[in-house]
Amino acid sequence: MAGAPRAIGRHVHTKSLPSLPESAREARRLVTSALAGWGLADDDDGALVVVTELMSNAHRHAATPTIRVGVRWMGPRLVRVFVVDRSDVMPLVRPPDTGSVDGRGLTLVNALSEGRWGVEPLPVGKRVWAEVTVTVADDPT
Repeated sequence: MAGAPRAIGRHVHTKSLPSLPESAREARRLVTSALAGWGLADDDDGALVVVTELMSNAHRHAATPTIRVGVRWMGPRLVRVFVVDRSDVMPLVRPPDTGSVDGRGLTLVNALSEGRWGVEPLPVGKRVWAEVTVTVADDPT
């Protein structure tokens, strides 16, 4: 069952969502809301694309009823977007197949996070995360 967004301290926002394709929309809302609360902006939509890809992967491959999504403020222009699922199957970056319509998600996550992403095994499941550079909302650069 989906839960209300939760601020864990000042610098982390999380929410449990059903493992459904349409939950990516709510995950993007969580990220957008957290960034706005911290005075940050996702001008190039990097964090939103990353959370969408991580949610999509968790939904397609983890086969768990819920996915925990979150965003953590890491510093002046850096946030960590993450998803937690109950599967112990680790994600794999596959070489892109030009004939395939999918299989590019982690390649995209890797590019948008400039290689700052990873997987943390948990006692039950795993956390997949990526760090994305954002801008200060009032900063014109």
